[in-house]
Amino acid sequence: MRASTRHIVLTLLAVVLSASALRGQETDAFLDNILISTDRARVMHDPEKARAWSASLYSKVEMDATHMDWLVNSCMFRKSLGFINEYKDTSAFSGEPFLPVMISETRSDFYHSLEPVIDREVIRANRISGADADNVMSQFSGDGVLKANFYRPFIQLFDLDIPSPAAAEGQVFYSFFLRDSTEVNGRNTYRIHFLPKKDISAPLFEGQIWIDAEDFAITYVHARLAESSNVNWIRYLVLDIQNRKLPDGTWFYDKEDLYLSFSPTHGKVIKTVNVIGHRQVVFDTPVFGPITDPDALASKNAIEMSAKQDHDDAWWEDARTLPLTTHEAGIYEMVDRVQASTPYKVVYSLADMFSTGYLQNRDWGIGFGPWARTITFNDTEGLRTQLGFRTTKEMSTFFRLSGYAAYGWKDHEFKGRGTAEFMFRRDITRKLKIQYKRDFQQLGQGTGLLKENNIFNSLLAKSSYNKQSMVQSIFAEYQHEFTPSFNSTIMLENRKMWSNPEVPLLKWDNTLDPWFTTNQINLKARFSKDETVSRGVFVKSYVYTRYPVLTISLTGGEWGGDWTNNLFLKPEFMVDWSFPAGPMGSGMLHMDGGLIVGDVPYPILKVHEGNETMFHNRLSFACMDYYEYASDRWLSFFFEHNFNGLLLGRIPLIKQLKLREMVTFRGAWGDISMNNQNGPYQLLPVTGSIGMVPYLEAGVGISNIFKVVRVDWFWRLTHREDQTRNFAFNIGIDLNF
Repeated sequence: MRASTRHIVLTLLAVVLSASALRGQETDAFLDNILISTDRARVMHDPEKARAWSASLYSKVEMDATHMDWLVNSCMFRKSLGFINEYKDTSAFSGEPFLPVMISETRSDFYHSLEPVIDREVIRANRISGADADNVMSQFSGDGVLKANFYRPFIQLFDLDIPSPAAAEGQVFYSFFLRDSTEVNGRNTYRIHFLPKKDISAPLFEGQIWIDAEDFAITYVHARLAESSNVNWIRYLVLDIQNRKLPDGTWFYDKEDLYLSFSPTHGKVIKTVNVIGHRQVVFDTPVFGPITDPDALASKNAIEMSAKQDHDDAWWEDARTLPLTTHEAGIYEMVDRVQASTPYKVVYSLADMFSTGYLQNRDWGIGFGPWARTITFNDTEGLRTQLGFRTTKEMSTFFRLSGYAAYGWKDHEFKGRGTAEFMFRRDITRKLKIQYKRDFQQLGQGTGLLKENNIFNSLLAKSSYNKQSMVQSIFAEYQHEFTPSFNSTIMLENRKMWSNPEVPLLKWDNTLDPWFTTNQINLKARFSKDETVSRGVFVKSYVYTRYPVLTISLTGGEWGGDWTNNLFLKPEFMVDWSFPAGPMGSGMLHMDGGLIVGDVPYPILKVHEGNETMFHNRLSFACMDYYEYASDRWLSFFFEHNFNGLLLGRIPLIKQLKLREMVTFRGAWGDISMNNQNGPYQLLPVTGSIGMVPYLEAGVGISNIFKVVRVDWFWRLTHREDQTRNFAFNIGIDLNF
């Protein structure tokens, strides 16, 4: 769906939902004419609608922490951290005393073109207090990630889509008041205040917008996230945007200030640790005309890091558009002193352990973990103990080694994995991965926390993974990124799967094969559009795109060591789409389908994703058991919509909890051909074919409980006669704004 069409649909839906709020209200004709004229003129004044331009910009980001006195002045840390009080200050934004934590400065060039399509920021210089040049944060310290353009229908901040009061759709969400008409820089300017309409819990702004009376261009915006908005973690969000008129009459960006306050609580008075962020961006005079800079034309990344990033203090003195205050200049010195302290090293190591899963020793260049898999338990292995490691970038930025050894105290077997990764390029991924693994695997699982047994799903498991199979895998995988929107991988793999009492390889003469092997090659291509990515030293992470992502996979190979008769081909596709829906919340859609050409053992079939735990998994069927259904041609979908408190946000008292209602709908169709039903091994007694009637289940849930917890209830809509588990209750974690 094109973006313009999507906004029209959302607006019509919002009009219907907001009908009660609109009844009885009349729009002032003069004010209405100003708003309509501004919307019509945005094509002329929106810099993103201009044919081509480039501009240099300087951005500065400061992060501060409030309510840290109890830590700094405690008996344990007073001696080593007491000096921090020298840098203590009071926020002009919130009036709270704070301690500075981080400051970042960036000098970059922004390039925009409609033909060819280019919207690219090249970061020429960047420095972050206490961070090295490879820090991932440097990729998000410019202007390309958080950009507020009020000419657009929706303003995207993090994963929030906030309606713009200056767009035509804005009149659905906001009430407007003309406060003044005054002269600003010699030009007559309208000062218009706006407030959210009642009974809309979607994230909205409140504030004022200044509009030039002659050109109907936006000259200034002061917007604060309304208190009625159902958001998490963000206590305050304030934007101050200034635009200027250039000598040739063109309107362009001038300055942008963003104030943010992150907190686990949202009260007016809080006593917990609170993080305050302040970002300032200043644009130089743009150069209009075709893009000729080779760095901008050669790269395909939305954000490109230039080769040289390190500059001395004298260079930065000349490069700054906004000079550092005495307070800001002291942060660099303070952070260096803090990082040298023992308390910082301990706290940083613990925080790093929970975020990466490894307890890392930077001096040795090695990390130990994953800690969540150190002790687990399941029916197959009983109590399982595991020790693992992973090298860090301090050892090498070219290669990374990792592995683990595990032992089951019930099955008395050793398992393990060894992996070597080689990163040939990071600016555009070129990576080789080689791995050997021998461990139990549960076929037909979803993703996320359920993918591998860990302490969390051990506690929440219903059947404790009693259908696991021992699998030995040796593979080599090469990742090749053609552009940020086109990624590919090729993998060669040898697999060996052993029979066991729960998942036997039972032939039709009732004899058992001890194992069977496969040799296969997999080709995969991933297509996306306008996707924000994060490039770490060894991992490229996909952050966000508002468009669907298509993945096409083709697997071919043989089983049983017979390259003459036992050949198979397995084409598959996947579509993933996370989309904002304005006042209707946000949705998530995953679809996948494929077929298997050739006769194969049942473990090679598509074993549909079951869930025998109480832990919520978006990509598994809550009421389906492991191995319950398998297919050699299939199509499935998983749809979830979060209404962001659209209904619960209207109920007195309950709306104060900021709960969010959710609905889920999942389905699968598939069957097994007669050749594979009568394949080399008998199907498990619990395994069947879905058949002509699709498997369907639906769920309702409540999320944002204590801001992180969600609960869901699922009902099996079809195939209810197959078993008695027609209802499921899941609990999960959601960390959303």
